[in-house]
Amino acid sequence: MITANDIQVGGQHYKKPGTIQHWDMAARAELGYFEGQITKYFSRFESKNGLQDIDKGLHFVEKLIELAEHNRRCQANQAATFHITEFCRSQGFDNALTSVLTLCVTWRSATDLFTVQHDMAHIRRDYNSRTATTSKD
Repeated sequence: MITANDIQVGGQHYKKPGTIQHWDMAARAELGYFEGQITKYFSRFESKNGLQDIDKGLHFVEKLIELAEHNRRCQANQAATFHITEFCRSQGFDNALTSVLTLCVTWRSATDLFTVQHDMAHIRRDYNSRTATTSKD
């Protein structure tokens, strides 16, 4: 029987053997819509659309900050930290990206989201510098 995980529409970014697919992690961690979108874009940027995915994720962070400032609360449950950590490990993400993604799903205030925004902007600059250097070679 073919499952939804056996099919990918466009690209190969979910096809690495032994990895957890983002939507499986999001379902297990019971992420809210915004947290799911943020972690999706931030986790795939290096294997899919680069800076555009980072910028899309940052746009969702901006919206979530607006909502947090109007008393929206994080929907993550106790298992969210475990599932995001397991996902990051399976993807081989470095500590900086793992920390950002973990805070995306466990935030408690707009201040946490400002930290996500700041840290991801730093990752964006590093990525942009790496890709600019590579394209010049």
